[in-house]
Amino acid sequence: MSLGEGKQLGMARVKGPKSRVDMVQAVAALETHYEKTLEIELYVPVSTKVPGQTLQRIQGVGVVGLAKYRF
Repeated sequence: MSLGEGKQLGMARVKGPKSRVDMVQAVAALETHYEKTLEIELYVPVSTKVPGQTLQRIQGVGVVGLAKYRF
C-alpha cells in the first residue's frame, strides 16, 4: 500500500523455488524519475512486511506479475 503520491493498492506475483517463495512476506517498490521522461520502478521480494525495519532481500525469486489500483 502506498500513500505518497495519492493512494495506491497493489499486488505482486512472485515466482521461484517453493522454499524461497514461502520466505517472501512483501515486495518492496523502489521508484525514481529522471527528468520528466523516464520513470524506473524496481520490485524486490523481501522477508519482512513491517515498514521501517531492515528489509532482507530473498535471493532466487523474482516478481513476474503486478497489479495496481489507484484511488
